[in-house]
Amino acid sequence: MKATLLSLTAGFISLTSAAFAGNPATYVAHEWGTFTSVQGADGAQMLWNPFNALELPRFVYDRPRVFGSEILLTKTALSARQRLETPVIYFHATEPMTVDVSVQFPQGSVTEWYPRADVPKTAKAALPAIEWKQLNLVPRTSRGAKALDARLPREERGSHYYAAREAAADYVTTTGKSGQGEVEKLLFYRGVGNFEAPLMVTIPSMDESRLLLLNTSTEMLSDLFLVQVREGEMAITPIDGIAAQSSTTAEIGKPQPLAAGRRKLAGMMRQALVRSGLFEDEAAAMVKTWDDSWFAENGVRVLYILPSAWADRILPLALTPAPRQIARVFVGRAEVITPSTEQFLATEVGRYPTDPAAAVANVRALGIGRFLEPTFRRLVAQHPGDRSFSTTGWELLQAASVPEKPAALSSR
Repeated sequence: MKATLLSLTAGFISLTSAAFAGNPATYVAHEWGTFTSVQGADGAQMLWNPFNALELPRFVYDRPRVFGSEILLTKTALSARQRLETPVIYFHATEPMTVDVSVQFPQGSVTEWYPRADVPKTAKAALPAIEWKQLNLVPRTSRGAKALDARLPREERGSHYYAAREAAADYVTTTGKSGQGEVEKLLFYRGVGNFEAPLMVTIPSMDESRLLLLNTSTEMLSDLFLVQVREGEMAITPIDGIAAQSSTTAEIGKPQPLAAGRRKLAGMMRQALVRSGLFEDEAAAMVKTWDDSWFAENGVRVLYILPSAWADRILPLALTPAPRQIARVFVGRAEVITPSTEQFLATEVGRYPTDPAAAVANVRALGIGRFLEPTFRRLVAQHPGDRSFSTTGWELLQAASVPEKPAALSSR
């Protein structure tokens, strides 16, 4: 009898393990994310540190939360050339299975992530930047999917984070130390890096409507969009592609009402993302995540699809067992600081000592948000040794970066 019970127990354990053993031919993985750089009119990619980081839910892990407040490695505490923004990995499996996920970032570090993962306290190029070990994939059509949906973490306050969940992806669960682990429909991470993006954008003349786009990589860049947003209007110039080690000149197009431009550009971006390998709902989720930033922030930028080979070199991904199919689609964003924007900010720095309220209001109205900091970095470099300009400018920058308080209701 004892032998029979042992045999039955062993068989149950074997079946339970097999349920998540999986077959590499039964799942696919799709990933999307954004690499953002800030460039001056000379094409130099700048170190930058956004004062206003994009909001994340409180349940997302970051370095201070995991390693202690003395770890100053959050994105708002680091100046870097690249912001690796909101990569997410989706899974599509035909049966429950377990996978190991490992991402390397040789020239950068991961700063935020969810669900719980292994992240080194000190980033080292030869080691993974983040790992999810023994991650369970649960098909969204399985019997237990509804119960998992109820366990997805949510917060009342709004966040760009949740748009990524709108894609039809399978659930991922972690094994908790005391039993129940965490549940999501994706893997999320962010980071910073010090390397050059493959697109250099310059303004070679006084005419700021004509830009020179140079592809410095060994692969073709595809689906580029030169975008200008200002005064409630948007101009869009599509560019099919730029061959490796080649350049092209592009002109800022005719402006149209911002709402119409956003709809048009969102549609073109979704099509480009699908051509690159994402499912339609995944592409829609990515565009919705970045709609306010890509399409509504004032300024001049180039959005483009990064070559998959470039992404694999910069951000190697390993999945074990290997999926049947994988798509990694990253958008490059080159934010261009124009000379007129620099001059505008320099004027407000001069105004600030005598009329601080007007200077702060004007800088806020400029509407370039987190790109104020790199713009001012360039200005300081153009005023070497001018300590007064630097001190006044940083004071203005800090004041303009503080969110405006809502107007108090009058009592009657």
